[in-house]
Amino acid sequence: MRLGREGPEITRLGLGTWAIGGPYEYGWGPVDDAVSVRTVLHAVDRGLNWLDTAPAYGCGHSEEVVGSALRQLGPGERPLVFTKCGRVWDTRDPGKVVSDQ
Repeated sequence: MRLGREGPEITRLGLGTWAIGGPYEYGWGPVDDAVSVRTVLHAVDRGLNWLDTAPAYGCGHSEEVVGSALRQLGPGERPLVFTKCGRVWDTRDPGKVVSDQ
């Protein structure tokens, strides 16, 4: 399916990465980053061509894990990455949001 009228072709399913953000206030508990990287690579290998992530997922941890997976793929193999922005948190207290813009 096409994203919008003139956007890229995307698969009907993508991979949401909230859960790989790990244990934080709004997280899903402990995760193994190596398993998360393998999950991203497996999804791409199976034909999914987009991922959803956000800095708020694990206070940036999900995006770091997604980046680790993408570095293992060649430029032509990498999926599209959809993200959100605007949440700024206190690095000393990641559960404390400084700003929602």
